Amino acid sequence: MSRRKRSKQRCRTSGKVIFYTEAAALVAIARGQSWRHGTSTNAYRAYPCPHCRHWHLSSKPRREPQP
Repeated sequence: MSRRKRSKQRCRTSGKVIFYTEAAALVAIARGQSWRHGTSTNAYRAYPCPHCRHWHLSSKPRREPQP
């Protein structure tokens, strides 16, 4: 029997996949999964979304504040 993929909920503003906790987002990074298209990704970090108040993945490193 094949497993069906669950459709992932998305942020209404960015269209990115929602992770309800930081831990869930970090697990997805550790597994190398983007969940966006079911393919692997090179996500570097998880970040809280100011719009939906959940977590998303980013392939861009954290920006350091300018002095």
